[in-house]
Amino acid sequence: MTVNAFDAYSPSTADEMKRALAAGYVAQGVYFTKPNLQADLPAFFAACASSGFKCWLIDETTGSAAVFAGKATQGMVDGQNAARLAEKYGAPPGTSIFFAVDFSAQQSDVANIQAYFTAYKGACAPYVARMYADGLVSEAVEPGGGWYIPAATGWPGYAAAIAAGKAAIVQEPPASFFGLDADPCTVYDESVLWQPAGTDSVVVPPAPAANPMPALKACQAYLGVTADGIWGPVTAAAFEKYYAIG
Repeated sequence: MTVNAFDAYSPSTADEMKRALAAGYVAQGVYFTKPNLQADLPAFFAACASSGFKCWLIDETTGSAAVFAGKATQGMVDGQNAARLAEKYGAPPGTSIFFAVDFSAQQSDVANIQAYFTAYKGACAPYVARMYADGLVSEAVEPGGGWYIPAATGWPGYAAAIAAGKAAIVQEPPASFFGLDADPCTVYDESVLWQPAGTDSVVVPPAPAANPMPALKACQAYLGVTADGIWGPVTAAAFEKYYAIG
């Protein structure tokens, strides 16, 4: 069974969700790591909870070839940030996060993306990192499937990815509807969607006193702060500064 959904840069309002639901669209892909969207996201997740609307989480903050050249170190930084924000907005462990490879990658890019994504996947635990990329990259990096395939039909492996039945979500050609500039999508695997539970879950959790994870120490070293494995105000400020200007 498939369901209709859409991918839009701006989080939908409660009224827009009602119009979407009335037209048979039940979910939206939301770019939850974009710094300029943070002020709008609590209302979006609250509206999802009250209306029964679902969403899927997209991390498209830093998906370019230059970023993947940073390999594992950059993957740790980005994975940690994605997990922090997913927890902030109340996403339970096991929720899927689709990381966007936001350019037409070639075979020569795959090794860098593989190293980056392996680190990202570990750093964003307990969330499930998935690929938002063309068929070439998705098959090389996450051959098990569960991908989100973009509507760029000229990118490598697009048709083969869909024919293989490994795409959880397939993006259709762009369209404008419900007052949004959006891409309609077909969801083949509803398990990758998240149903927000309520506004009381949209809170900033208290920072742990210490985190001995090597990934955090590597992130701290990359950001130029003391690599002591402790998530404190200095580390938090360094992360916020990095993503504000990144």
